[in-house]
Amino acid sequence: MHNRLDQRNTKRAAPCRAVLTSIPLIIQATGHLSPRMQNQPRYLELADHIGACFDKFGDSYRGVDWWTEQDAHARYKVMLDLAEQRAGERPTLLDLGCGCGHLLDYIRSQDIAWIRYRGADVLPKFVEHCRAKFPGIAFDCVDILRDPTYDPNVDFVAMNGVFTLKLSMTQDDMFAFFESMLVRAFAIARRGIAFNVMSDHVDRRRDIHFHVPFDRLATFITRRLGRRFVIRHDFLPYEYAVYVLK
Repeated sequence: MHNRLDQRNTKRAAPCRAVLTSIPLIIQATGHLSPRMQNQPRYLELADHIGACFDKFGDSYRGVDWWTEQDAHARYKVMLDLAEQRAGERPTLLDLGCGCGHLLDYIRSQDIAWIRYRGADVLPKFVEHCRAKFPGIAFDCVDILRDPTYDPNVDFVAMNGVFTLKLSMTQDDMFAFFESMLVRAFAIARRGIAFNVMSDHVDRRRDIHFHVPFDRLATFITRRLGRRFVIRHDFLPYEYAVYVLK
């Protein structure tokens, strides 16, 4: 679910997006956000922002609000590391918030044959784009918080960049969305989930970013999901990834 992270200079003062550490491209370009009608859930503002980036920049890393392709690839690798332990079993992975399907682009560019991929996004434009781009691959248009029957039958769920921006949402509203998504995704996955958030250990903050303290996240995971989890703060300077396993 994104210019989220400007990590070109690790000595700069603050990070944006993502997945994030830089100012969203559409905000830079237009000076405003494009939330949906007020009767829609607030979190759909996040999806609309990425959709606006896609409209402006097309099928590219900028089209999903990433600052550099290199950093985006680092995130894809970390998401896939979750499932690699089961490579011999050819696990299934749901790319939840798949956008333009760049995780699948990365899988194919690296000749990764052991993963069985499925994509899902809340925005119809992304699902339609991916279905045309990747014939024969399943892409679902779904909001998992509003469709309790959705069950894609997958081993792992990866949520890359879904929780790095909060835009105009309050911290409390974003945490409510974040925690609800983790619970629902964990219920869908047979083996585990992966996601990334903005680190709480940064030099400076912007209100549009979602920073998550380690202690608060660990407390939530152990209370609601389980005690088998890994925190990775080793791939980019201003964000971290988490694996939660069953």
